[in-house]
Amino acid sequence: MGLREWGERHFAGRAAFTLTFFIVAVLLFVYYRIFYADLLFEGRPFLSIALPALIIALMVGWGVKRAM
Repeated sequence: MGLREWGERHFAGRAAFTLTFFIVAVLLFVYYRIFYADLLFEGRPFLSIALPALIIALMVGWGVKRAM
């Protein structure tokens, strides 16, 4: 594996992570605020949005890196 291939995989993984994190965070924000759903962690809205978004984004970013 050359430097170029490594760079392409690394960039694709980071891009997938960033996009997924923000998309999931927005969806969870809408879910909690618009639909008045119960928070995952009572009294901690940041943690209820950021933690699931981070976990999902890490899995997607890792999967994209492995797929390339």
